[in-house]
Amino acid sequence: MLEMARVLSIYSKETGWRPRRTIIFCQWDAEEFGLIGSTEWVEQNLLQLKQRAVAYINLDNFNGNMTLNIKAVPLLYRLIVDVASRQFF
Repeated sequence: MLEMARVLSIYSKETGWRPRRTIIFCQWDAEEFGLIGSTEWVEQNLLQLKQRAVAYINLDNFNGNMTLNIKAVPLLYRLIVDVASRQFF
């Protein structure tokens, strides 16, 4: 998740790209114990999420096998593919 935030930051600085909406990066504790962390956060922010949320990206099962499997709407898909194809080292 931190790598995704870092890459989007670099991409923004290099290209001038800015998201049309706020991007919030969240990390949960107690996920193995009934999804307590994410459930509590969603319950506390439910109205705002219903009104404004556009996408939810789950990196929970993100593996390091060098394969990227993306399921997204076309606009987000193209952005992810573009960012993923660049090297930010």
